[in-house]
Amino acid sequence: MPYRTKEEKGEFVVSCDGLKDRDAFVDAARGAFSILYDIEASRGSNERVKVVVEAKSAEELLAQWLSELIERQVVYDIVYGDFSIVSIQKISPTHYLLTGAARGETYDRKKHPFPRPGLEVKRKGISCSGEGKKSYHCEFRVHKLES
Repeated sequence: MPYRTKEEKGEFVVSCDGLKDRDAFVDAARGAFSILYDIEASRGSNERVKVVVEAKSAEELLAQWLSELIERQVVYDIVYGDFSIVSIQKISPTHYLLTGAARGETYDRKKHPFPRPGLEVKRKGISCSGEGKKSYHCEFRVHKLES
């Protein structure tokens, strides 16, 4: 199921559900980046990066995945529009490993204002529930600046 966005108490909230954790993690990235800029403008581009993150829980893994994508967007100056998960492994009860990728194009301020006007890129909270079940629910919150 695709991501959903809403405004709530001075924050933009992205939420998504997936029948498999891979789907939820991809939708969380699409949703998070769609708040930051127009991801449709950079879909199908050729710049690709591999992302590998580790964490102690599924919730922390989601936070690491989104944080790493945002950091790479800034460091490599690439606007991502396509995301994929190769694998999510539960190596032990307290060790998760995610291997994924993001594809985009070189940042152009005119085409992709970042962040969108009125937003502050400050992760307010990421949560993921459903571990061990058939469905995951993920949320990502971004602080909205006061007018």
